[in-house]
Amino acid sequence: MYQIIKQNSTYYLAYLPILIISSILVPPAAIAVLVLGSFYFIHKGRYEYVITTFILVIVLGDNLWPQLKFYGVLRVVELIVLSIFSAMIVFRYDKGFDKRILLFIPFFIISLLSSYIFSPSFAPSVARSISYFLLIFSVFTYFRFVYNERGQILYENVFIIITLIFVFSLIGMATPYHELFFFGHRLKGLFGNPNSMALFSIFSYPIIDTFKYPDSKITERQIKWVKVLIFACLLMTGSRNGVASLFIYYLLKNYFTRGVTGRIYSILAGIAVVLVMLNLDTILQYTPLKELIRAKSLQTASGRTIVWNVALDQIKESPWLGNGDYYYQIFFQNYKDIHNLTSRYWNSVWNSYLAFMMDTGIIGLLAYLFFLSGLVKFTKNFKALMPFLALALFSAIFESWMVSSLNAFTTLFLFYFIIVYERKPQEAV
Repeated sequence: MYQIIKQNSTYYLAYLPILIISSILVPPAAIAVLVLGSFYFIHKGRYEYVITTFILVIVLGDNLWPQLKFYGVLRVVELIVLSIFSAMIVFRYDKGFDKRILLFIPFFIISLLSSYIFSPSFAPSVARSISYFLLIFSVFTYFRFVYNERGQILYENVFIIITLIFVFSLIGMATPYHELFFFGHRLKGLFGNPNSMALFSIFSYPIIDTFKYPDSKITERQIKWVKVLIFACLLMTGSRNGVASLFIYYLLKNYFTRGVTGRIYSILAGIAVVLVMLNLDTILQYTPLKELIRAKSLQTASGRTIVWNVALDQIKESPWLGNGDYYYQIFFQNYKDIHNLTSRYWNSVWNSYLAFMMDTGIIGLLAYLFFLSGLVKFTKNFKALMPFLALALFSAIFESWMVSSLNAFTTLFLFYFIIVYERKPQEAV
């Protein structure tokens, strides 16, 4: 890894530090650094830097530190830059329009229609609808272009940027400002909360696990250590959803790739988990795990089931088209204020599917599922996709990440479809 950073020292040791420092000290100047840097990288043919910068910017955009507040603006700027480059690829370089983007059009139209007719906050709703489309357009145009043109170099730099995010999340624990990296006793690292850190962990892990090149400068040993690092960070977040999602990924990966032995192992492990869940109360009485897994909050999923009941009642009032993008956040903010609620679980709906229905109704949810089903049909490596897809769909039951575009999780989720689409089964590692 050191060799890769050394070969890309201008980017990692000069450009990124300048971007971060300018965003803290002179925020408007960071826009110039970001935009000019992106165009310079394109001019020099270093297309992968635009992707890694985007990943870093949207990660820091999730952070709640006052010093990093401007990253909320920078991630929008970088998405616009990515969209411009994507348009150049389609029209100037005549690379064609990826058909998978068309699969998203029905959801995009429903989202805009719902926002236009029903949204109590028109401008933010429409902006979110457009940003989601721009992300889809950018991933399936620019990301795919770079993957095909500079796949191994892209892989090495994505590996480095993901590793650095986890390393600095842990380094923060040893600084005088270590409290900024925790929420209570749960690690949140460079993110705004532990759940975001956990989501980034479970989406990074399969990409590190799948997106490999045999002749890369990154060795198998380094990959294993980074996977250990990611898993350690996941455990420190205390996210039960994250651990369960990654467990599902491993079960299905073994089932699809390890032959008969792997299938037997996966089935037995699955049965064991079911038996444990059916007898969880009894098991917890005789083990010291009660505090570790926050057993008191298991029954309500840390308050999620309480919120879900309120969300379902709201969905019944406008079931078909919802109330426009961004509505679920507006609704729960107002609900908190009206009922004078202070518990943290009232900050969100904590379920992507309920969020879709609150925003765009049942029709919108079906349109998004149509988009995902189309992506599955396009893949060339079904066995590599299914464990990851199961991880993502399960995690969305307990987090509302899927309904938002400007987060690292949705970006990595869509990027994985690029990897498994372009690689034939025998090429997957």
